[in-house]
Amino acid sequence: MPAVGTFDFVAPVYSTLEWLTFGNALNEARQAFLSRTIMAERLLLIGEGDGRFLAGCLRGKAGGSITVIDSSVTMLARAKARASRIAHRTTLRFVHRDIRAFQQDEEKFDAIVTHFFLDLFRPESQRAVIREITTLADRDGFWVNVDYAPHLQTFCRRAIEWLQYRFDELFCGVEADRHYEPKNLIAESGWVADEQLRFLNDAVDARLYLRRHALRGCS
Repeated sequence: MPAVGTFDFVAPVYSTLEWLTFGNALNEARQAFLSRTIMAERLLLIGEGDGRFLAGCLRGKAGGSITVIDSSVTMLARAKARASRIAHRTTLRFVHRDIRAFQQDEEKFDAIVTHFFLDLFRPESQRAVIREITTLADRDGFWVNVDYAPHLQTFCRRAIEWLQYRFDELFCGVEADRHYEPKNLIAESGWVADEQLRFLNDAVDARLYLRRHALRGCS
């Protein structure tokens, strides 16, 4: 199993680097579908990073549980520290692991969230990650995926992306050398986009996925 990159080295400055490159655009994209996400009883955040989205969930969520899984022990520690400063009634579980090796013995998750996560992988690894997400999701649950949309990018954005992947390869050990579009793999696993929002001049897609059978049931 190829390892997912670990962001331990850049964790202390990750949010600063992101702001210098994109401003607040990626943070705004992470908030897509937040109001629906916090209604989930059992929520799974994969590759959450330093806990900024987790903090938003805790401020709005009434009870339930959130499981946070990340391959970076430093990012996980920062997320845990951020969460500890927020008064909440949510049961929290932090797991240091590659999602492809995660075993959930309890109930399935009502909602799963991945932010700028699938772009870390090549297609075969994306397929394994999506398969695991599908296994972990409740039959009637949903999945929020926020990621780059390179086919909509300007020359400037493509140049930034090239630099970004070179940096991630060098300092974080990220598997992907460029963006590999996962939408076909997501569809093959039975997920259908029910809602879509775009950010950063259409360079970022936020999609809320339902199982195909659930979408038919809503029609």
